[in-house]
Amino acid sequence: MPEDSQQLIRLIYVSVAAPDMGSEQIEHILVKASKRNEIKGLTGMLIYDEGQFWQVLEGPLESVMTTFDDIRSDKRHSDVTTLVTEDIVKREFKTFRMGTPGNVRSINDPELHSNVDAALTREKTTIAKEASQRLVRGFSQNGQWYPLIAERSEG
Repeated sequence: MPEDSQQLIRLIYVSVAAPDMGSEQIEHILVKASKRNEIKGLTGMLIYDEGQFWQVLEGPLESVMTTFDDIRSDKRHSDVTTLVTEDIVKREFKTFRMGTPGNVRSINDPELHSNVDAALTREKTTIAKEASQRLVRGFSQNGQWYPLIAERSEG
């Protein structure tokens, strides 16, 4: 079935990383997720910030939901909270299998920090959802923060 005839969705969630989560484990997650996502036709990105994850997954409904079921049962994090689940017509992360901007606190951009802080509240509020949407737009291929992940994601 061609992609344009499949129902596409975007799912955004936040979670709390296990206390012993380190940079090597995060790199392992990114490598494994990138391979898995390519096979399943998923795109998206992951932010790790101060012990929390924020992730967006885009793709066919069934692939996103089965992947999210696996994510929810992963012991490397807890308190998994879905912020956004929406039908989409087109992907914002067309070629990203699993992009990441690295340590967002090292980036001198108060707007980025503000949106990350709001999205990571783990509360299903309008503020968290709107901040998540701003992060999606800002890190998408045409977004202001896209250069932070372009090389890693498409390389």
